[in-house]
Order: sequence, then structure tokens, then C-alpha cells
Amino acid sequence: MNTIEEFKKIKKFRTWSWISIYLIPATFFLINSKFKFIGYLLMLLLIFAGVYFSLKYKCPACNTRLDTRVFLSKLIYCPKCSVQLQEKDNY
Repeated sequence: MNTIEEFKKIKKFRTWSWISIYLIPATFFLINSKFKFIGYLLMLLLIFAGVYFSLKYKCPACNTRLDTRVFLSKLIYCPKCSVQLQEKDNY
């Protein structure tokens, strides 16, 4: 399988990392209610999921972790090994 096809699968890890991190503030509503234990448990689960998915966001060629803060449209080549990760958009 080529790196472009593998990177399409790896991009999902970035999405799930951001989703889990953005859901953490929602757990504060549970912590401030009578479900404190569930809120703390859910918060820890979301933190670990965010870190796990962030660590899985790697270059398929050299396994270098990619920066999740970089826009996907700007990430055409791996910053370390320069392998092409995505097709260039011809606008």
C-alpha cells in the first residue's frame, strides 16, 4: 500500500484526537452535578484517548509523529523524510 493511501487512514487519528480533547469541557457539567465519579472517569478517558490518538498520528514512511496543529491542507510532505503524504490540490 502506498503512503498516500496509508495517510488517508492515519488522518482519522488526528480527527479523533481533536474530538476527544474538545469534549473534555463537557465533563465539567457532570462533575458539578451528582454524577461526579462518572464525570471524572469520563474526563480521564477522554484525556487518555486524546493522547493515544495523537501518538498514532505518524508518517507512514518514517514513523515520525506529525504535528496535529498543522492544517491538513498544508501537510503535503512529511517534515522529516519528505515523502509525499497527500495529493496536491490544483486550485
